[in-house]
Amino acid sequence: MSMKSTDSYGTASLSNEKLVLDSLGDCLEIVRCYGEDLTLGNRDKMHNWLLEYASRGSLATYVKKLGDKARSSSDFAMVSLEKLRRRTRNPSKISAEKTPDRTQPSPIPPIPPIPSPIQQNFATRSSVYPLPQFDFTDAHYSP
Repeated sequence: MSMKSTDSYGTASLSNEKLVLDSLGDCLEIVRCYGEDLTLGNRDKMHNWLLEYASRGSLATYVKKLGDKARSSSDFAMVSLEKLRRRTRNPSKISAEKTPDRTQPSPIPPIPPIPSPIQQNFATRSSVYPLPQFDFTDAHYSP
């Protein structure tokens, strides 16, 4: 386990980071947040977040190791987004059971598509005003 701490000035940024981590859920490639703690010092409060330990280090450490071979941060963001997209396309890989080793994936049912407002409007209108049916078997087309 690792701890990330900040004084009262950085709390908003770290709280936002925690919300993002919590919203991503149990993904094997995303560090989990186990909770938070408040430490009172002589003059200041320290906010502490208890995080899963990343044995390979952070993305920043990885970029520093690459040196001149490092890609831009936008490339890393695109790779990360693509990994998340692949995981959402295959729902059985999205989350893992809450076991210490996190090796047993749990299946997640697929999310049904949400109809767009246009589709909803069309469905409502077609049930109230039935659309006419056309028969084009005798239709002649001119060149």
